[in-house]
Amino acid sequence: MSGHDPLDPLSVTDPRPDDDRARDDALLTHIVAQPFTEERRHLSRKRIALAIVTPLVFAGAGFTYAQMTKTDVDDNGLRPLIVEARGEVPLPPGATWAPIPAEIMGPNSYTNGPEMAKGMVLGEAQCHWQRYWVDSAGNPKRLAAAERGYGQVVERMRDKPWLSEMLTWAEKAGAQAQKGDTSLFRQNLTVNCTPGQGGSSTTISYVEISLREIGKPAIALLLARSDPNTVPRDNEVIDFEALVGRVEDALSVAGARPGPDAATTDLLGRDYLSSRFFVADLDKALPVVRRLSEAAHPPAGSFLIVWDGKAMRRVPIS
Repeated sequence: MSGHDPLDPLSVTDPRPDDDRARDDALLTHIVAQPFTEERRHLSRKRIALAIVTPLVFAGAGFTYAQMTKTDVDDNGLRPLIVEARGEVPLPPGATWAPIPAEIMGPNSYTNGPEMAKGMVLGEAQCHWQRYWVDSAGNPKRLAAAERGYGQVVERMRDKPWLSEMLTWAEKAGAQAQKGDTSLFRQNLTVNCTPGQGGSSTTISYVEISLREIGKPAIALLLARSDPNTVPRDNEVIDFEALVGRVEDALSVAGARPGPDAATTDLLGRDYLSSRFFVADLDKALPVVRRLSEAAHPPAGSFLIVWDGKAMRRVPIS
């Protein structure tokens, strides 16, 4: 198994200067729509906001109303810009845009509206055209249409510097697909594109893919959220991180941790809050994680994923 962690590129824990707003907006667009293309250093603790959960990026952005410009918008201002941008970008035959959630960034979060809307729309369009291309294998007419449509999406990225990384990846994936290799498309559809965008990416699939990719024995905790149309609130995140801290301490006391440098990753999705605990002894670790998780009175639908490096199973908690 590879030691590469497919969730690393979404880490939002690296500090940034308070006045670097262009980079904050570029990072948010990257998280919303960018395939995994970069490596980050391992931290003892990482927080990740899923592509469909954006507000945590703004926790360290540090800009205020006084710093806002005429292009800065909140959720209410961003939504019509998304609708407008969608009207300018064609989708493949039979494809429809995914519903815009009730909350996109969350309360008290602002971004460059036009840039963010275009980035989100092009990221989703890329997913739809990749699905159409993959599903058109063996049909020359459909493949030609897929190549044209995907090419139009890529072309729309060229005059947008904040989408430079996204453009580089899209060009590489498209070049491979033209040669008959759609592996990068398939990877992106699995990891970054939600079912509504033609893919299969969910919080659960993120966790499962990362566990298989890393290959080390681990237990993942997934706490269900009551309203996936909203983004995690500060109090939810604080309570969850406190629980994760208690679990980490208890695993260390039980001698079930592989070492002090074992990274724990918090994955904050709309549907689940999740954390992965890599362990040295599953038999010791599982009772600890389950006991502490259930003591926190988890919402209905919460569960653990137990991965021994070869097989995966789910354990309900309540």
